[in-house]
Amino acid sequence: VNEDIARNLSVYTAEAPQDEALKIHGLRAVFGEKYPAKVRVVSIGVPVPNLLAKPDNIDWKLYSVEFCGGAHLKSTGAAEEFTRDWQGFSAYRGQNSNMHLTEALMAAFEATDDRTYLEMAESIATLLIGNITAKNEWRLPEHFNADWHIDRDYSGSPVFRPYGTTPGHWLEWSRLLLQLWELGGRRLDWLPDAARNMFRRAVAEGWDRENGGFYYTLDWSGKPHLSERYWWPCTEGI
Repeated sequence: VNEDIARNLSVYTAEAPQDEALKIHGLRAVFGEKYPAKVRVVSIGVPVPNLLAKPDNIDWKLYSVEFCGGAHLKSTGAAEEFTRDWQGFSAYRGQNSNMHLTEALMAAFEATDDRTYLEMAESIATLLIGNITAKNEWRLPEHFNADWHIDRDYSGSPVFRPYGTTPGHWLEWSRLLLQLWELGGRRLDWLPDAARNMFRRAVAEGWDRENGGFYYTLDWSGKPHLSERYWWPCTEGI
């Protein structure tokens, strides 16, 4: 995994007829599943037309090739780093991965009734929102060092690890906090107040009052930094 990340392999996507795509050697798909006549093929390291030109090439099993309709990174270099046994070797800590881990832990609790997962989700929310964000005027930081101190100078990929703060994530967390409150039997009474504060801050500072939509990122004073407006923050707001 780390070798592929370091090689910064390109991620290719293309639509293809289902009957042709199914012939690709090493393809990952849920066989027996109903796919449309035209499918979206995602390949790491090999352009999709190359796969379709020689579908029986046994070397394709060495690559990741699958059917998927969702979004993907443009290259493997944009992924966070970890060892083969899932031990971190980078000092970087990000809230985004922990936000989605919170979602996964809540789903695991709902599926298993094991409160360990719920407690883990609550501990992440307490750290990132109850402690850090509350002390930062309800502006959720994105980037941290290994000790969970805010890295205000961090500037990585402008899409995946941009400088500053991302109001779309404030909106996303406001929803997650209410879900977490409900799952925990409304036990943690600070969660609804935190959700309200984050939502209000996102709308007050992140909304483009002239043109509509939420700015992608803000600086540390709450002013627009990357003023592009993407669809997903509006989705979280709704």
